[in-house]
Amino acid sequence: MSELRIGMADAMSGLNPDSLSIQADIAINGRAAGTELASLARPVADGVWAVKLRPALANVPAATVRVSVKDKQGNITRVAQKFSVQ
Repeated sequence: MSELRIGMADAMSGLNPDSLSIQADIAINGRAAGTELASLARPVADGVWAVKLRPALANVPAATVRVSVKDKQGNITRVAQKFSVQ
């Protein structure tokens, strides 16, 4: 797996992209598990952010990525996504 992609949208007030938080329970790009990864994310399409994985992930039996973002009214949305790479 060479990239993490995150999609986000808010129809009412819009999102505050500066509030984006991305953390994984595995090491990513040389950063320890649980370290903030949002500074690695770049917009790639409207509402889509990507983190290039260097090196690409291989043989990850189980991992979780946690993402949160605030809308402009201050509401926070949190998602925990489990994944594996064979």
